[in-house]
Amino acid sequence: MVEVVFLNINQTNQEYQKSQYLQTISLKEISTRINEHNQKANTRIDLMHYYFNSSLDFTMDEKLHLEPIINKALKLFENHFPGVTKILLVENKLRLAKVQGSLDWNFPYTLNMTIVLPQNMLKDDITSTILHEMIHLHQKKQPHFYEEIYRNSFGFEKINPEKIIITTNYENYLITNPDALKREWVIQLYDGLYLPALIYINNSHINCLFRLRESSNPGYYLAQEPPINAKSRKDYIEIIHNCKQQVDHPNEIIACIITSNISKK
Repeated sequence: MVEVVFLNINQTNQEYQKSQYLQTISLKEISTRINEHNQKANTRIDLMHYYFNSSLDFTMDEKLHLEPIINKALKLFENHFPGVTKILLVENKLRLAKVQGSLDWNFPYTLNMTIVLPQNMLKDDITSTILHEMIHLHQKKQPHFYEEIYRNSFGFEKINPEKIIITTNYENYLITNPDALKREWVIQLYDGLYLPALIYINNSHINCLFRLRESSNPGYYLAQEPPINAKSRKDYIEIIHNCKQQVDHPNEIIACIITSNISKK
């Protein structure tokens, strides 16, 4: 039987300290993160304090509700990928953290090898959510396995994210995805090379595509046009096997596809 480890507040804060997530959030992005008191962060120190203050302890009722869901999700994942449990778990344990949630718009995600859950979903049947996040954990354990899928099944190419320069104001709207910290995967469509990304504008998250052009500086790429809605590009959707959920990064695309396939069985 898998042991579910419910992290306490201090343990969750240690996960934030060990992770690159809070350091990866850009200075321009910090002000989009709003805490439970509707306060915006002005500095990275503010942001870190907000995250530490958002960590919560699980109640006993939440633990009793989640344990069978976790074991169900693990069984489904193991049936789909025999042997995955041994790869995925640390000492046969699955680690969960609970947070208030507003700093990440109540999205679940992973930090290191821990699944982070916002408190507003803890009374629901979140089997599919747990499956999705376990795939992100598996991506961290087996990155080369997934990178081969991204290249061979979807046609993504990996480039140095530091050599992508977005010159439009939309750079200010980019959002860091904790399950895909680097924007390093690009894809060739019929009219050019595109970088999938996530932006937050007018109080909405948009999965978008930035068109890239080669710079006069060898090896660099420029995004000089406003991005387009990724879900509006039929050629892109067809290439990624008609995934229409989270399409801002191949990590998300494959997690959505696998979760959907498992849930249908």
